[in-house]
Amino acid sequence: MAIWLVDLTVEPEQRLVDRLSDVEQDRAARFLRSVPRRRYLAAHCALRQLVERHCHVPAAAQRYHRTDAGQWHCDGLSGWHLSLSYAGDVGLVGLGQHGAIGIDLETDRPIVNAAGLVRSYCSRAERLAFALLPRADRNAGFLRAWTRKEACAKALGRGLSIPLAELDCGIDGAHRTLCYSDRRIDVGSFRPAAGLVAAWAQLR
Repeated sequence: MAIWLVDLTVEPEQRLVDRLSDVEQDRAARFLRSVPRRRYLAAHCALRQLVERHCHVPAAAQRYHRTDAGQWHCDGLSGWHLSLSYAGDVGLVGLGQHGAIGIDLETDRPIVNAAGLVRSYCSRAERLAFALLPRADRNAGFLRAWTRKEACAKALGRGLSIPLAELDCGIDGAHRTLCYSDRRIDVGSFRPAAGLVAAWAQLR
């Protein structure tokens, strides 16, 4: 799997914007403000550029559709899996082979009621690990757990329809392999840049 950090402050090339699907064009048009619209367009255009460069499929030939769980697929991209996430003015694009992938990106920010969210969405082991963290580290612990769960849910192609407490992803950021519904998932955390928290997951 390879993951790229994308600058979403740059206006995307018009040739790439013109190639976006009707679904993407409609979604972009629904943004009332120009900044989130630009971020959305830049992220989806960056995906096309990277697929063109690394998977050797011209942007003009790429045809994307979105599943009910919100996962993007490119028709005809045999043997490749992709994932896209963005937060603020930065995005992540992931491309991988040998198993579906998921990536998730969040800004490192204070989370209101992190302890309550942990009780609702984390496994028993994660709740115990969270309780043992120093208070100053609990916000970061929650963000690590959340991004890991999101990445796993994306790799499984189920989105947030999965009961997240059933995904025992860990909160320490270490690489681990977990099992869910007879599937094995590798998951890990990383910081792509200052002020950002991210995670990747891949089905084995």
